[in-house]
Amino acid sequence: MYWRYWFLFFAVSFCGISLEGRAVSTPPDSLALSNYTFDPQIHSVKFHQAGFPLTLPILQLYANLPVVLSFDDFSEEVRRFYYTIVQCTYDWKPTDMSPSEYLDSYTDGYIDDYDFSFNTFTSFTHYELSLPNDEIQITRSGNYVLQVYDEDGETLLLSRRFMVVEPMMDVRAQMVMPRVVADMDSRQELVFSVEHPELEIRNPQVELKATVLQNNRWDNAVIGARARVFRPDREVYDRPGQFSFEAGKEFRNLDLRSFRSASGRVADIRRYPDGYEITLHKDYKRYDVARDYADANGGFVIETFDFDNNDLESDYADVLFTLYSPTKYEDYDVYIFGELSEFQIKPEFRMAYNNLVNGYVAEVELKQGFYNYYYVLVPKAGGRMDISRTEGSWRSTENIYTILVYYRPFGERYDRLVAVGSVSSR
Repeated sequence: MYWRYWFLFFAVSFCGISLEGRAVSTPPDSLALSNYTFDPQIHSVKFHQAGFPLTLPILQLYANLPVVLSFDDFSEEVRRFYYTIVQCTYDWKPTDMSPSEYLDSYTDGYIDDYDFSFNTFTSFTHYELSLPNDEIQITRSGNYVLQVYDEDGETLLLSRRFMVVEPMMDVRAQMVMPRVVADMDSRQELVFSVEHPELEIRNPQVELKATVLQNNRWDNAVIGARARVFRPDREVYDRPGQFSFEAGKEFRNLDLRSFRSASGRVADIRRYPDGYEITLHKDYKRYDVARDYADANGGFVIETFDFDNNDLESDYADVLFTLYSPTKYEDYDVYIFGELSEFQIKPEFRMAYNNLVNGYVAEVELKQGFYNYYYVLVPKAGGRMDISRTEGSWRSTENIYTILVYYRPFGERYDRLVAVGSVSSR
């Protein structure tokens, strides 16, 4: 389907979109300490609890269940990747502790677990790293960032956040009706308490902080919240509107687990000597209707129905997305958003308006699997992204909320993660 390259070429040319990227030697801390891939040769990054690909990467201190980082490298030669771990505060700033104070054995290492793709048109090397491992054990709870560099340790290639918990408290959470009348139909609100009957906290207003995430996202997380009610054995976090989130809509589902036949959202599959091209059915705005179906809350899972090995035999395809929109958003850019974009607004997921199809188009390279995504609007003048005009926001949407509780006793130099809780909006 070569015609699609023709209109993509003109759409991209007239909009001035760059589809190329490069690794960044010294990115700003806002990215270096976030979930971000800087090297355009690295694809399909996943970081989660072993065996559970849609989970947050949370370790229990000194427990046996590891977290696993995996990714594909498109480089022609095998590369050796160096990694290190940075300890962070509750709000993701580096602590002043040296690595030897929170890591046992070594303080860095190399990713030596890799294998080569086979039965695929796209050649890649698949890498995996488990934490903890024989080289590195983590000795303190809290927030951490795994940073992967080139072999010389000079150029940062990707970064991923993870947490280590030492359970000392319990979280009890529940959903409540939004207490701002205007938010009742479009937002979701939760309250929770933190209980510690056997632990005395001298100054909970200063020593305790809480973070709440919606669907494993950091872009809209509430970070560093303080309790409203303080009691000897528990604190209550229930300020009106403190944990109020835009409900959004169930994410759009995309099933790319087979490249042998078109089905579902897939309109056309073409195989060429150098790989696959997939065209999706045209998507439409859906802000005016509530939706109720199962989704992956924005995540993705790598899987193939065509072969046996999900990691090495899942192929890649250039996937063409189209959002029908007879009128152009003059003051906004349109992006594809979800875990496939690292829950970030990234240039390679920016869409271009094309008059031939009366809508926005973008071509994204994706590995076989099951994906969730939104179409979002980002103001050209700057500001928060908007999903309400493309996806809508309905209180009935199913979302998962994760509560992280941090404790820094007087005189301590880091924030201990002492409780993790969750609640569903249903």
